[in-house]
Amino acid sequence: MPVETPADLARVRESIATLAEKRRTLLRKPADRGLRGDILKLDDDLREIIGGLRDRLDPCDASPEVPLVLLPVRIESKLAPGTSTLRVRISPDEAHIDSLLRSVTDAEVAAGQAYWRTVWVDAADPAAWSELTEAVGARRAGWVAEVTTPTNLATRGQGDPAFPETPEEVAHGTVARCLPDQFVVRVFPSGGAPITVTGSPVAPDVPLSPIAFGDDELSEVAGLNVPVGSEWTIDFTAAMKAGLGVEVPLPGGTTLIDRIVVVGTRNSVSEEANAADFVELLTSHRFSDGVSLLAAGTATNNADAERSPYRPAASVGAPALEPRTPSRDATRLAAALGLDAASVEHLLDPNDPVSTQDQAEAAANTALWFATWEGVLERLDDAAIPAVTPSSIESARRLHRDHVRGAGPAPTLRIGAQPYGVLPVTDLDAWSPRSGEITAHLVPLIRRTLARWASRAPVVPHVRPGDQLSDQDLLDMLGTSPVAIGVRARPAVDGPQLAPFAAATGADPSQLLAEAQLRTAMLAQFSVDAAKILKTPAPHDESRTIGLPLVSDRDAEVVAEILAGTTPKVDSVLQALLDIAWDSAQRLRFRATPQEFVGPLLDFVQLDPDIAAIVKTAASADAAVDDTAPSRFFAAAEKVAAVQHFDGQPAERVSISALEPVAEARTSLAQVALDLGDTAQAKWLGGSAITELLYAFGVGGEVRAAMIALAASPLEERRIAVAHALDLASHRVDAWATGLATSRRATLAASAPVGMTIGAFGYVEQIRLGATRRDPDGWIHAPSSSHAVAAGVLASAHRSNIGAKPGAQPFAIDLSSRRGVELRRVLEGVQAGQSIGALLGYQIERGLAGTSAARFQLSLRQIAPEATDQLGNDEAQEVAAARVAGGDVVDGAELLRLFPLESLEGGSPPLRTRLSRKPDNAFIETWDPVSNAEWDLVLAALRGAAATLDAVSDALLSESVLQYSSGNPSRASAAMDAMASGAAVDPDLGVLNVRQTGRILTHGVFAVIPVGATGWSSTRPRALAEPRLEAWAARRLGDPAEIAVTDAAGNRHTLAEAGWAALDLVFTDDAASLDRELRAAIPAMADAPLADELLHAAALAGSLRSLAAGGTPLGPDSLVRTGVTPQRRFDTAELLGRCDAVLDALGDVLASGQAVITAVDEDTLAIEEDDVADVVAAVRGLAAFGIPLVPDAAIPSNVAWAVGAWQAASARLEQARATLAALRDPTRNPAATEGEIVDACRAVAEGILGDGFLLLPLLAKPAGADSFAEAVTKPALKKQPARAQLNAFVRDHATVQAGVGRLAEAQLLGGALGTPIPLRVVQLTERDEATGKPATGTDRWLAGPLPDDVPWPAASASHLVVEIVGDDDAVAGAFAGLAIDGWAETLPYQPDPRAFDPAAPDNPLRAARATTGLAVHANQASARAPQVLLSAVSPDGKRWTTDSVVATVLEAVDLAKARLVTYEHTPGDAAILPAIYVASPWLQIRKGLQFAELAKVKWSGDAIPFLSEVK
Repeated sequence: MPVETPADLARVRESIATLAEKRRTLLRKPADRGLRGDILKLDDDLREIIGGLRDRLDPCDASPEVPLVLLPVRIESKLAPGTSTLRVRISPDEAHIDSLLRSVTDAEVAAGQAYWRTVWVDAADPAAWSELTEAVGARRAGWVAEVTTPTNLATRGQGDPAFPETPEEVAHGTVARCLPDQFVVRVFPSGGAPITVTGSPVAPDVPLSPIAFGDDELSEVAGLNVPVGSEWTIDFTAAMKAGLGVEVPLPGGTTLIDRIVVVGTRNSVSEEANAADFVELLTSHRFSDGVSLLAAGTATNNADAERSPYRPAASVGAPALEPRTPSRDATRLAAALGLDAASVEHLLDPNDPVSTQDQAEAAANTALWFATWEGVLERLDDAAIPAVTPSSIESARRLHRDHVRGAGPAPTLRIGAQPYGVLPVTDLDAWSPRSGEITAHLVPLIRRTLARWASRAPVVPHVRPGDQLSDQDLLDMLGTSPVAIGVRARPAVDGPQLAPFAAATGADPSQLLAEAQLRTAMLAQFSVDAAKILKTPAPHDESRTIGLPLVSDRDAEVVAEILAGTTPKVDSVLQALLDIAWDSAQRLRFRATPQEFVGPLLDFVQLDPDIAAIVKTAASADAAVDDTAPSRFFAAAEKVAAVQHFDGQPAERVSISALEPVAEARTSLAQVALDLGDTAQAKWLGGSAITELLYAFGVGGEVRAAMIALAASPLEERRIAVAHALDLASHRVDAWATGLATSRRATLAASAPVGMTIGAFGYVEQIRLGATRRDPDGWIHAPSSSHAVAAGVLASAHRSNIGAKPGAQPFAIDLSSRRGVELRRVLEGVQAGQSIGALLGYQIERGLAGTSAARFQLSLRQIAPEATDQLGNDEAQEVAAARVAGGDVVDGAELLRLFPLESLEGGSPPLRTRLSRKPDNAFIETWDPVSNAEWDLVLAALRGAAATLDAVSDALLSESVLQYSSGNPSRASAAMDAMASGAAVDPDLGVLNVRQTGRILTHGVFAVIPVGATGWSSTRPRALAEPRLEAWAARRLGDPAEIAVTDAAGNRHTLAEAGWAALDLVFTDDAASLDRELRAAIPAMADAPLADELLHAAALAGSLRSLAAGGTPLGPDSLVRTGVTPQRRFDTAELLGRCDAVLDALGDVLASGQAVITAVDEDTLAIEEDDVADVVAAVRGLAAFGIPLVPDAAIPSNVAWAVGAWQAASARLEQARATLAALRDPTRNPAATEGEIVDACRAVAEGILGDGFLLLPLLAKPAGADSFAEAVTKPALKKQPARAQLNAFVRDHATVQAGVGRLAEAQLLGGALGTPIPLRVVQLTERDEATGKPATGTDRWLAGPLPDDVPWPAASASHLVVEIVGDDDAVAGAFAGLAIDGWAETLPYQPDPRAFDPAAPDNPLRAARATTGLAVHANQASARAPQVLLSAVSPDGKRWTTDSVVATVLEAVDLAKARLVTYEHTPGDAAILPAIYVASPWLQIRKGLQFAELAKVKWSGDAIPFLSEVK
């Protein structure tokens, strides 16, 4: 039947339809920069027409004959700065979003038609679908198959397939659709009258993306360029114009808003068009992010043992080839929303499982009515309670059977990743019964109960932003299940039996009376009439869990026994209740007409023979209850009831209680009728008795069929259905309210099955104005969306102070580039089998090596030992602690645990006190306290190790969060385990990886020293061992004759007088050693203080030592581009020759002093004072090799120090010669490689000249091409960058590259001391073989800016920052080099919009596109869009208004609140509820629970968490 439409609205719809057709014409055109403006102009015209209706129709006008389907929107609100005006921003929810690209390419059409031609012939062809997905992609395959579906699919296999026209676009880009014509905002200030404001009209399609694509026309808003039409997303004024922002003036001084309700309806198109548009919107989701129906109880998360069937955004599968009958769930959803069931079924994947949950729910409600509500309502069937009659009881039973559902009247609808409940709702306060409705008497009771339940919602444990959650509230929330998971029972004494009970037990009558009065008062909250006459049962204070599961695998077997009349042995709550229910249903059969009265009644009433035959069947004692056609008996009952015996005959079914008020004296309707004689009233009562017999027999058939169906349903569905049925008799008043709306909707659907009005609603409450919130700040640009999510989680945890303690912030994550080197070193070391403690220990010891604080190495190892040969071993800790040997290392992690950084501050730190004690070593006789300078060195080493440990912890924690957010819990757990135990972990952490595409630019920073470069000395051991490094250091330090050692009172001496090499100054350990060795070298210095010039030079030398120690020998592969074969080779013969020379020099020094040293008494290590000078002279030469010489000033004759130094040097020499001998062993197989020789020589040099000493192998001149020399002498670089630019490059990279940082320090000190060292850029690039010209884009500084107007590098290249000692021409020969740092970066491809043109050929730029992520710290709205679609049903049959829509939304809010309430939160209600009273079988003939038998059942409550058992 057509829906009635007001004339004004009909005319407006015609005008809108005309403009809408013009709009569709524009959308068919190809997108260009001007088209969007034309569409927006039409949208403005449409909005103007809609706005013109405001004076004639309510903004929320809609037809009452179809459902008003309200989609959710999100509300954000804030005060306009400095005003009392509330700004309300409205954001469409995911359900509104349409992102489907409907147009298809020719290639997609061809692939789709090929698919259908294949399955047209062979539906089972396994390759057809895979070929389509391969051709168009899994995300597009479903849509392509949909739009190419043959129009003659019903005749598949006959003739050729007929393909439809290709679809046209309905919108450009991602838009929000199906929004209301306008939004109405109603604000409820606390204590004030509501304020209502209507917003501007809303366009049919609202653009959503603030990011421009392709040729989108742009608009500048707040400094941002956004596509035209999207301004509302960032500008509130534009949002107001778009109808998605509303300003509401508030009374001055308003600080609290109770609630804000936003509503709207889409009345500008017809109800049928609304339904079609909504199906079109769901179709968009179906083929983009997915649509499906979820059964009740569907888990949306994966458990350890079971994977959830919930599949957000799953790809569409192959379409169905045969017509599909709508499933029950599809039919229910269509009925609730006013859609065509076939259209809904078509939206669903044919391969999705079909739920039978609703069938189970219907069967449970039907079968368990007689074990729950029937007994309670029977007690209320009294003339004094006019609302409870046989008719109202039957209407309640049918409502409960057909429409009241614990799982909801419609399945959950998944749209994209969001599940939406579908909730029919109506305003019960405005409820007006329609003709033919039989539920009028239920409405007041449901309304009162709902209000009571909703009022208790605030006491339900909940969490709001900023709330503190108690442990008890957390346990209450965790222990709350959405459905019943068990049954508890408690004994109760029936009200009329209280007096005998008190007399028999000696209970206090006054107390029993007081309790009865309280229960009566509680009952009066629900029904005053019932409270006046009903004596409520008195329950016991304690309850006990019934030790049975709700359902069992034996349910079907036991049901068969119950129906057969035997006494079953039950093992589930369902079986026990069905036994009671079946007994109650059978007793109902002859309650109005006992069997012996049936014959006389038939003779008395004289019914139609066919009806009489049906009555006889129903009355037959041996007749099985007919479970196949209950409707036959209901129809017969209605015919009997329709017989008119006298004028004014009541239409309602009559109750025996109305005729015989005294319960103890009641007989039956049949007996009363026969006793009245041959009167019209008697015949009416006789007909009523027969009517009740037929009704009872039909109901019995329904119960029998329901019991069988329920027992046969899947176990889990049966469990949920039984739990819901029990909840409906307990506390689920919300389901009864929803059942009323569903019932009315079913009535309306009979006349208008398809049609809807689309609307929207949003709701927030308890808005506190002026509440202080921290201002948002900061953002993180991450290399992927997963990285951004992880960054957001970590930043949120940090800002929330999770786990924070004074001085400790576990989520203060620092993964900046400056930590990368040490972090990867530790991770790779752990992977190699070392512990984190050992790796941190190495770092601490390296930090102390070469300084006076190196003497604490042994002490630290004794405090926190970790033997390197025991790493990863399970040997007991005390054994490991006892094994402190020269090869061991301090356990850095244990040391930091024993002495945290905060314990190192203050006047007397415990660690400093411990280090001031002499270590346990027989060779150490004296021990000085820790000096301030030494303590500073120790502090620096420990702080560095702590920073590294913190970096590792940060990386592993971040990795865990990243993996969890990416859906990889196993890798997340591995990262957490590694962080907790120090176990091995993959050093290639995902959190440190960055996906980049482009041209590789390799950076290198090194010094080049030609073979002929000279330094201060060529004979000193260090210069002999490494003449190139000596030349490099000499150049940086300057002329030694210009460096004053002392310059006091005209007594000037320079460093040249010492005869030192530059490396001697570089590798001097500390100031004390420098002073001692210089005075030994220049005796004329006497006691004059050291000059500032020397101290400045020593500082520079220290920076050079760090630079050398942190560097590596320059290798051949650093002199060519990545991937090119190296052109130079190490000169290993020259390297071995230098090692031999330095060893020979050391041997000469040892030989010259051998006689003196061997003459010292080995036992006393003491000599005469006259011989001390000879001993000192015998070992003085060892100082040049870096061997410390520290005479005993207190006892000069004690020369243990000299003997120890000579012996240590001898041992080093012997070990070094053995190393070289093994290297040169002619029998060695295979022979030593070039790398092995270089490593061995470096080990020899460090053994002789001290830790950190570096040997630089010569790189021999190549016989052929020499790319590096060519790049230096014939540079491709047209112009060197300015010195300031290059210095800036070094300074910037010093913050993230450790080697560059050391270079920057040396450069800074050198410049300050007057010896600035120039750096230059050398670039290795591809060259044309014929012309020698460099590759395109590589003839300028590659590390500089990349302007768009010149070509960017078209090939990979190397960018080198080089220090050349000497002339450029010298690099053509042999040279050595010190590699200071190196890294690689990816140069992006040069932007070119043409590369993304669909017609453009494949190109690197298109392939290089990557999606990055942005985590922004912003004030997030605390509210969310409701996760429900409301199917609003008119309560009074009138057209919708703003008031009625708002009232309906508030009713839905009350339903949601009432859904949370259980008896724990409703004091007193548990005295009369739930409506499940079971008679004791020992006191009455009715069946009841055999508690004595049930108590014998073995039961465990493990499946019920947080259960407290009461004995």
